[in-house]
Amino acid sequence: MCTAEAEAATHDRFTSAHFLNHPQVSVVVDQYATQEVTLIGKVKTPDAYPIATPRPILDILALGCGLDDVADRNVLVERHGNQTNPIRNNLSNDREQAIKEQVLVDPGDTIVVSKAGIVCVIGDGNRPGGYTMTNNESNKTLLEALANAGGTARNC
Repeated sequence: MCTAEAEAATHDRFTSAHFLNHPQVSVVVDQYATQEVTLIGKVKTPDAYPIATPRPILDILALGCGLDDVADRNVLVERHGNQTNPIRNNLSNDREQAIKEQVLVDPGDTIVVSKAGIVCVIGDGNRPGGYTMTNNESNKTLLEALANAGGTARNC
């Protein structure tokens, strides 16, 4: 019910009950009822955050202070009442594309940010170690992994 409908209904009740003959009723919303959106996984401050209306996913992630260093860029949005068909949103490194393709998160939804996969480079690489795979790439090539490690050492 909007404020105009509430004003009309109150006016009609006062006049039909003969409390007032010509009431002038004003309804002002002091505070809206809110629901929460739940932010879990690899974000800096996972928690439940109150929202009143649908908001872009980047706004919700900002409430959680952004993604963790090992966060996957493929984020799931589980709709309230429909957890069987989550929405996948790819948070591209391209700012304009990420803004253009973001989904709206409704009150009651849950956002799940998974941990990105790690590929380990050991041996005669310049910088051996574990490297985060962007978007949990399952098709990362050996050359890409070696490039992450700064290439091979000179003695190879």
